[in-house]
Amino acid sequence: MALLPSFVFPSSSSSSSSSVPSRTPRLAKLCIVLVVLMCAKSSLVFFISHLAYGQVNPLMLVQTSSDYRQMLYVTRNNYSHFVRDLIWRSVIRDWGGEGDYEQANTNRRPVRLEQWMIDKEPEYFKRLERAGMQFEIVRAPNNELFSWNKLLHSVCGNFFEDDATCKALDFRFGDAFNTTKTIRSEKRRKRIVWLSRGTNQRRAISNEKFVYNALKSAIPNMEYLIINSSILKKNPMVKQAEMFTDVDVLVSLHGAGLTNMLYMPEDSLVVEIMPKGYAKDTYMNFAKRLKLRYKRLTADADGDKGAKAGKVSLSTRTKYAFNSKEDKERKFKRDVIIKLHDYDIDSLRDMLSLEASKRK
Repeated sequence: MALLPSFVFPSSSSSSSSSVPSRTPRLAKLCIVLVVLMCAKSSLVFFISHLAYGQVNPLMLVQTSSDYRQMLYVTRNNYSHFVRDLIWRSVIRDWGGEGDYEQANTNRRPVRLEQWMIDKEPEYFKRLERAGMQFEIVRAPNNELFSWNKLLHSVCGNFFEDDATCKALDFRFGDAFNTTKTIRSEKRRKRIVWLSRGTNQRRAISNEKFVYNALKSAIPNMEYLIINSSILKKNPMVKQAEMFTDVDVLVSLHGAGLTNMLYMPEDSLVVEIMPKGYAKDTYMNFAKRLKLRYKRLTADADGDKGAKAGKVSLSTRTKYAFNSKEDKERKFKRDVIIKLHDYDIDSLRDMLSLEASKRK
C-alpha cells in the first residue's frame, strides 16, 4: 500500500506571525538610533560649550546667566578683552581710589576674581601681587560680578567714557613688569614702538614699511622698534607686558594691540591710526584713564588694494557672516587696507618731531 505524502498545515497563529514581521527588532533599532542621536547632540553641545566658554559642564547653562556666558565667550580667548575689559575693570571696581590701601577712608578692597582667571597665567598675577596689589578668589560662576554688560556699564562705561564710574587708580601696571627699572633721563633716547599687523589681509597699512623707514630717516634721534602683532599673540601675557614698560611713543593702526598701552609710563604718547569712515573712542578714553597723551590720525582706504568704499574682502565677509547687520556694517568700515599719503606721513613726522624735542 502506497504511503500518501503527509502535509503539515501551519496553525492560524503561526501563519499570522510569519506573515507579519516582529516589531521587537524595529523598536530596538529605533531606541539605539535615538540613544546615538542624543549622545551626538550632547557631544556637540559639550564641544560648542568648550569652544565658546572653555567648559564642558552641562550645569553651567543652568547656573549662569546669558550675560555671564557672554563674558566667557568674549574674554576667554581674547587677550585684549581679558586684560582690558575683565581684569583692568575689576581692578578699578575694587582697588580704585585715591590714597593708600591701609587708609580707612578709602573704599578699596582686594580685587575679586574667579580662579580660572588667575589660572589663565598665574605669573601675571604674582607680578601684580609683588607690586602691592591684593586679590580675592570668589565663588564661580559669579553672575553678579562678571555679567558682561553689567561689568561694562558699572565700571567706566562701554568705551571708558563714564567719569562717574571710573575711579582713579594710584597703581601702574607697568611697574609690576618693568624688569630693568628703566629711569627716564635726558641721556636716553625716547623709544618708539610701531605696532604692525604684518601680512594681515583684512586690516593693515599697505605702505607700512615705507612709512616706518621714512620716519626713522626724518627723526633719527629716537630709538625705533617694530613689533608684529603675530609675535605678541605667541607670547604669554607677562612677556607682552614687559615689551611696553619703557615705551615713550606707541604708534598703531586701530586694533587690540593698543591694549598694551596699559604698561606704558605715565604721560607717554599713543598715536592711533584710524580708517576713514570708522570711529571708535575706546582707546582714546582708555589712554585718558591711564594718564597717557593721545593723538589720532585718520587715513583713506587704499584703492589699489581693493579696499574702496563698499568693497570688502571675502575673508572679512566670511568672518562676520553671522553677525548682525549693524555689527557687520561697522566692522566692514574698520577692516580695510589703508594707505598713508604724503600728508599723513608729514602729520606723523610732526607728532614725533615734537615728541623727540621734549624733555623726559
